[in-house]
Amino acid sequence: MDVSVLAAISKVLTNIHVITATVVILLYLNFVVYVVRYRKKPPRLRNKKNRQIETSQKTETSETGQEAAASSGKST
Repeated sequence: MDVSVLAAISKVLTNIHVITATVVILLYLNFVVYVVRYRKKPPRLRNKKNRQIETSQKTETSETGQEAAASSGKST
């Protein structure tokens, strides 16, 4: 390769317009990839509903556990 060709390539790659255009294109492509891969999260239940469901499940579990313990105690 000729020295003048290397000098020309060096000047082109260090030009502020080329660097700015490259950065802008990379940022744009990064945003496009983000939009393409974005998945909307499912809506969350409200905290009040979650607490009511959790407390009702805990009471049901504890009631069934007490019934099982009472029935196993009677059979012996």
